[in-house]
Amino acid sequence: ASSAPAASPPAEAAKLNGEASGKPKAGSGLPGIYIRNVDQDATEAEIAAVFSGPWGQVARVLSHAAKGYAFLEFSSAESVKAILNGAQEEWVLREQKLVVEERRDNSRNSKRRSSGGGERGANGRSE
Repeated sequence: ASSAPAASPPAEAAKLNGEASGKPKAGSGLPGIYIRNVDQDATEAEIAAVFSGPWGQVARVLSHAAKGYAFLEFSSAESVKAILNGAQEEWVLREQKLVVEERRDNSRNSKRRSSGGGERGANGRSE
């Protein structure tokens, strides 16, 4: 199978991302959202369908539905803003209300750099 172009339709992107490609990871640089309370049997195509349409083009779905969450990446920041600013009062998939949040940068480097690291000075011993 070949890799999908960034602008592939949501259903194709859903087939090529997520569990089939190993452990999904967010952070491609595209604007995105984090979704909680995802039904464990929900498919990536179903998740993409909820957020497609008037809010913009879903560029990529990274699903961990078995654990109850997913990441969606969009082709524009305007799509993410519209979703987060209440473009719809409530998001529902398989009769479950989804919790939608802005995706945060949780890279290891950003956490380490902001944590201080004061114990590294004297081999971790106090004087």
